[in-house]
Amino acid sequence: MKQTRQDFFTANGEGIKIMTFTEFARHILRMECGESLELYAVVNRQTRECSRPLSVRKEQWNGTPFYLLGGHGQEVRTINFAGRPKEEFETTCHDVLDSYDAVESIGAVVSRLRELSPEELHKRIAEEMKTGCKYLLVYRSEEEMTAALDGKIYAISDTDGKFLCDLYQPDYLHLENGGRYCGHRIHSGHAFPFRLGNRQPHGTRQGALLPDGDYIYPRNGNAMIEIGNRIETPEGVFYELEYGGEGNIYKNEDAFLNRPDEVCYVPEYAAEDREDWRVSESSDGCFTHNSLLALCKGNEEVCQDLFYSLEWTYPTTLLEEWDSNGYFDEIEGWYDSND
Repeated sequence: MKQTRQDFFTANGEGIKIMTFTEFARHILRMECGESLELYAVVNRQTRECSRPLSVRKEQWNGTPFYLLGGHGQEVRTINFAGRPKEEFETTCHDVLDSYDAVESIGAVVSRLRELSPEELHKRIAEEMKTGCKYLLVYRSEEEMTAALDGKIYAISDTDGKFLCDLYQPDYLHLENGGRYCGHRIHSGHAFPFRLGNRQPHGTRQGALLPDGDYIYPRNGNAMIEIGNRIETPEGVFYELEYGGEGNIYKNEDAFLNRPDEVCYVPEYAAEDREDWRVSESSDGCFTHNSLLALCKGNEEVCQDLFYSLEWTYPTTLLEEWDSNGYFDEIEGWYDSND
């Protein structure tokens, strides 16, 4: 099963991905027989505390697959899904997780940190230096990195307001004082600091590189994000998902920027039941600029942040995560209505 990106690391180095009960059900459907997943029934995103550990394992008996959930001193329960519709399987998972006192979501252990030896650390640093990056900052933990970079990552847009890439504070200050950026003079209204833990810095998503010199080039020149394929058939238009770093998705920046009613994003779960990873244009899992904008209550800035942040999940899931992290607290009028 493909690697899933964690939301945070615990103090003991476990990478935790918070999943709703429905996301958990869909996630374990992709497990192979004999595969196991560790999880916590109780998880707190703010404090990063996890409790009530459980394990889920996919087994098979006489050709019939099933799941075992429990362990760690908890009662083991069986989840059957052979011959059941997807909705019934998701309801069963919901009921079983609820019996372990889980509330709406669980924390799945999707990765583990391990301490590098001095030799391994030196090798990793040398490998990163070969990429030609201007800054290589090494931190002992995510908390240390967040504290050190808080307010020091600047998102840069061109004179039309289109996001280009990020700058580390020293480079931003240099360019603001007379430097040039991709042939465009920087205007104060087109650059602003991002708070780590509030608005995620674009650079972690776009992989922007800061070479030496006064000119900073975004991505591959002016190349647009294009993951997956749009396929026209006699039966209609289909979107073929491809691996985008975190999961299989369809993502088209040109459609997002220039064709607001054309599908620009399809999350992985929209194609979970399709072996060919193709999704019909009429599917509820297809999103256009305008449909994303509606989810963002008409706020274009939030809509752009949302599109560039989407890596594999549903837009509503990411918006809920941002809400719990305080992303919308500083956005005027966001909570004025319940629309």
